[in-house]
Amino acid sequence: MLSSRYVDIRDKTSRLADEAARVGLKINAKKSKVMRVNAKNDQRIEINGEQVEEVEEFVYFGALMDKEGGTTKDIQHRLSKARQAFYSMRRIWDTGEIGRKTKVQLFKTIVRSVLMYGCGA
Repeated sequence: MLSSRYVDIRDKTSRLADEAARVGLKINAKKSKVMRVNAKNDQRIEINGEQVEEVEEFVYFGALMDKEGGTTKDIQHRLSKARQAFYSMRRIWDTGEIGRKTKVQLFKTIVRSVLMYGCGA
């Protein structure tokens, strides 16, 4: 949820919790996060009486979101995840029993998909 005023975000949060409760759901405050960007107000946000944790950055559908709003950290985060996926498959890359064509398919299927997760590409 986005809001430019504290009272609006408080009301939206309350309405969300109420609507969730109407269908038997409960918003988990421990799994929820708040990130303030250029905020003058530092009043805490609560869900069902529990304080929501404030963070400087968080991952949302594979994308790293931060207060600066730029893409540099997100790209670095994605490259790091793809690098981990690539190196975790090192035994496959080093083996002569699997052909180059199969290795390229594995790369495209596993490593590239990790890199591009959530990009809509």
